[in-house]
Amino acid sequence: MGYQALYRSWRPQNFKDIIGQEHIVTSLTNALKIGRLAHAYLFSGPRGTGKTSTAKVLAKALNCLQADSPSPEPCNECANCREITVGSSLDVIEIDAASNRGIDEIRDLREKAKFSPANSRYKVYIIDEVHMLTTEAFNALLKTLEEPPAHVVFILATTDPQKIPLTVLSRCQRYDFHRLPGEELMNHLAKICKAIGVKADETSLNVIAKSSEGCVRDALSLLDQVISYCGQSLNPQDTAKVLGIATDEAYFQMADLILTRRLADAILFIDQLLLAGKDLYQFTQGLIWHFRNLLLLLTCGEVGKEQLLAKDRALEQAKRFGRSGLLKMIKFLSETLSEMKYSSQPRINLEIALVQITTGEKPSSSFKIAEVESGSNDYKVQAEEKTPLNKENLNRENKEEKVSPPVTFTDNFNPPAAGKEVKESKPKEGKELNLKKENLNSDLDQIQRNWKKVLDIIVKKRPGLANVLKKGRLLSFKNNCLTIGFGFGFSGYSLLLNDPKNKQLICQVLHDIMGITVQVACTEIPESEEAILEKTYLTEIDQLSKDPSQEKEEDNDPLVAGLLTMFSGEIVSEGE
Repeated sequence: MGYQALYRSWRPQNFKDIIGQEHIVTSLTNALKIGRLAHAYLFSGPRGTGKTSTAKVLAKALNCLQADSPSPEPCNECANCREITVGSSLDVIEIDAASNRGIDEIRDLREKAKFSPANSRYKVYIIDEVHMLTTEAFNALLKTLEEPPAHVVFILATTDPQKIPLTVLSRCQRYDFHRLPGEELMNHLAKICKAIGVKADETSLNVIAKSSEGCVRDALSLLDQVISYCGQSLNPQDTAKVLGIATDEAYFQMADLILTRRLADAILFIDQLLLAGKDLYQFTQGLIWHFRNLLLLLTCGEVGKEQLLAKDRALEQAKRFGRSGLLKMIKFLSETLSEMKYSSQPRINLEIALVQITTGEKPSSSFKIAEVESGSNDYKVQAEEKTPLNKENLNRENKEEKVSPPVTFTDNFNPPAAGKEVKESKPKEGKELNLKKENLNSDLDQIQRNWKKVLDIIVKKRPGLANVLKKGRLLSFKNNCLTIGFGFGFSGYSLLLNDPKNKQLICQVLHDIMGITVQVACTEIPESEEAILEKTYLTEIDQLSKDPSQEKEEDNDPLVAGLLTMFSGEIVSEGE
């Protein structure tokens, strides 16, 4: 026979070989000793933690011929044990529910389950990924699972127990398999390396254990892959190279670059990672875990069950960051990781994060669209003086004389060119707006009255943008510039609001409804002023919404009038 992969050749053959699942091993061996055997078991847990291997060991324990009854220690030498090990036993049937998930397969199982075992005490059905069965298949299995023949034992295995019907769960003994702690998995890998004559240092094994995320099968597959590259001696550099991940040393170096604010070296370090074939999303994940370990080391004196090498160096680095600094790093990088997940250029997201971390600079919280000269695509940027926001300042701001607009970013929204014929917008009777050029700076109330119409149109074209705009507050309107304020979460909305297409849509809708050409600015409302503005804004909006002309128009709606006439009714109250 040819070479057999490590995860196959080192598969547990008895209960004592199963590692990291002592709670399950103890329960099953005790049940075998005293004869308290269930007719159905459910093994649930992450991939590669030993569910199917434990099911086979249990099947051997039930059918071992060396004992007169089920034994907690199968011999692995009798005919039944050998057949179960190689998968040729007629009485131990493995079914992959992912590819045999229909009602016909379960009906066939029910019919065959009635027959007695050929050579064993029990007929054992191992159904892997049982959550993949259809609802009809579960219903067909239910009666047999509830009252199976005395010679049948069902062992169901799944990675997603939430998808299994409660009627099935209640008829099984459930055992949850856990991921292995890093230290225990490292010891297991070291034991295997010693047995097969491979020299492996602790750092290399730590890298493999972390990459496997606590799954034994994954760890053995990765170890097999690394041995194929490194030969009989493993080293951290080659191990990380094969697995495409960064070593602990890389995380220490990046943390040092951040501490010393060496931005250029940090960007160069990212280049080196990419040239080495590292995945930046995975690197950012690892960097977050590095800071998490430093935080726990600084706060608790340990990192739990995580294996942390170079503890003295880690403690020194943790003290330099401080608890507050580590918390900020974890929070900031976690936000960056979320952005990278859906970004087509994750490198740029990470580099921007490094710039902000090392320099302390953040994007401006105010974005304004400047009026674009005909045929010009230049972006104009001017300085803006930030004034605290409150009701008094807002009222004064709306009455100020016209001045040069602040920080502006030109956009692609162009007003009609001079000399070009433009259709005049004709508002309905009773809703004439006094929108002469000299009064444009004091028409915030008029825009607020029409803001709901603006949102109703935008929601049909871009629902996401409309939902964000609903969270905003119309703060001021001067110099043909409408300022919208946002409170908590503005940093998450800024990319959407700064999209030229979105800003152009807002301007276009305002132009279509009110016949005015405006600019749009988005700004952040400080937490200390957000509550005051919220109360003021809601009060003003409530008053403006009671426009008599609008109420009169709604009352004159022919559809409403027809309904009132048909049913001899009257309007008592109105609501959305």
